[in-house]
Amino acid sequence: MARIMRILKEGLDIAVLTEAFSKFAELRSLDYLFLDSSSGITEDILLSMSVADILAIVMRLDEQDYQGVSITLDLAKRLDLPRSIVVVNHVPPKYEPSQVKTQVSERFNCEVGAVLPHVDEYLTLASEGIFVQKFPAHPVTRILEKLAAKF
Repeated sequence: MARIMRILKEGLDIAVLTEAFSKFAELRSLDYLFLDSSSGITEDILLSMSVADILAIVMRLDEQDYQGVSITLDLAKRLDLPRSIVVVNHVPPKYEPSQVKTQVSERFNCEVGAVLPHVDEYLTLASEGIFVQKFPAHPVTRILEKLAAKF
């Protein structure tokens, strides 16, 4: 882990970063390594995208997110990423998930991995644990399980 942090501080190099991610995943016996980043395009996000096998973009149904997703998907195409998917999060109950999925898919010409409704349990969790562990029988947990199977 210290090597990865040093690489990120000293300067980013695709070959070195790829090797570091691979070694970290091997060390921890990981099948997958998910990197959660803030929105926006920075050098470290571009570099991480360039070594990704799958780019999953989480968005909400607001115009800023639509613009950001559009830019990010355009960059993913330019970087020739093998696969990009969009996950729509915090969808208000008045929207039909299948319609949201169709509209987002058509707008961006991409795969929509899941449409996650807004539920109060997100707030009650208060970042104290993992949703699927705290709420194993919740309908959102079922959606997340289906999403995970796509990877």
